[in-house]
Amino acid sequence: MHDDATKTVKALDDHATCCNEPLELMPGSNLKFDSVVFPVGAINSLKNVDSTALLQFLHPILNMLLHLIGNGGETLQVAAFRAMVNIVTRVQQESVDDAERNHFLVNYVDNTFDDFGGRQPPVYPGLATVWGSLARSKAKGYRVGPVYDDVLAMAWFFLELIVKSMALEKTRLFYHSLPTDEDIPPMQLKEGVFRCIMQLYDCLLTEVHERCKKGLSLAKRLNSSLAFFCYDLLSIIEPRQVFELVSLYLDKFSGVCQSVLHDCKLTFLQIICDHDLFVEMPGRDPSDRNYLSSVLIQELFLTWDHDDLSLRGKAARILVVLLCKHEFDARYQKPEDKLYIAQLYFPLIGQWNNKGGGTDRTAFISEAEANGLCLTGASNPHKNGLAAWLVSSGVSSPVGCVKAACWSLRM
Repeated sequence: MHDDATKTVKALDDHATCCNEPLELMPGSNLKFDSVVFPVGAINSLKNVDSTALLQFLHPILNMLLHLIGNGGETLQVAAFRAMVNIVTRVQQESVDDAERNHFLVNYVDNTFDDFGGRQPPVYPGLATVWGSLARSKAKGYRVGPVYDDVLAMAWFFLELIVKSMALEKTRLFYHSLPTDEDIPPMQLKEGVFRCIMQLYDCLLTEVHERCKKGLSLAKRLNSSLAFFCYDLLSIIEPRQVFELVSLYLDKFSGVCQSVLHDCKLTFLQIICDHDLFVEMPGRDPSDRNYLSSVLIQELFLTWDHDDLSLRGKAARILVVLLCKHEFDARYQKPEDKLYIAQLYFPLIGQWNNKGGGTDRTAFISEAEANGLCLTGASNPHKNGLAAWLVSSGVSSPVGCVKAACWSLRM
């Protein structure tokens, strides 16, 4: 019935119709397309499809283009990707409520796209490859046309397609091999594919960095999209591969940056540290403890040395929210869990002490809440555990540190 329907439903728009015959080759076939079977001109004609017809046939058109991106030759991949960027940009512009994410596109990613049910290789390697090639061409100074700004504006859509393609592949890999009561383990990306994603991520970070300096709103949206990309991948692939992306980000935004850049960095950390499994994350190396908490604490202290008081406040609020979440998380109510969580944040107390807390009244104003919650977190483990950790960490005057924190709370 499905095959018959696809052959009898025709678009009234001539530009959509010209792609109909090659499209009929797709269902259930493993045919590898080339420019002879599927003329590039047919793909390019999709850019001229009437808006009404475009929305009516949006899902099959996007499926066709993704099929070509994932399973076509280089020429078809590039043509299909450019056509897809044009189409999703036009659909986004049709949003009546000026929403950042058009509901037709959200519905496609969330409900329609199934990566062809595993009947062909997953889409994400081809999508990352063709997008990365365009990004590297731009980085080398080649003229790539307006398509590049369009794909940056729609980065959330393509990044979510990559994530969902990975998630579907992971599910299919382990679906029949795991007992029903076991969690699906993280998927290890192949070296070549991961390298391609790293290169794409690096190019996109450069765009965020450069456009932030110009005060462009696109930079902040792209920054959030990249953060949510890492956030989603933490639930799908090996976390240490995601940590490579996080490390790449922090290298690009190292130290105390300009206010607009530092704000982007805090937003990035706020998003990824909100992950449901934040407490259980491993270290970057097998012998290390929680990588995300380590980089968070490091960046919080860098921020509290920043001249911008609004950034200091934002950093404190990130810590406040995290510690409140830990406190009321039903999974971590056992004493040993509370001890582990508190130990993740004890370095904050040590660094406050080493900084000479309480000597400069103006230095701690925006951190009052953070200090209070540090003390709340530190009060969870029993006294012997806290004292042992303080001694092993070389904190010279824990009493002085606590006094400084309590002093700041009275402001």
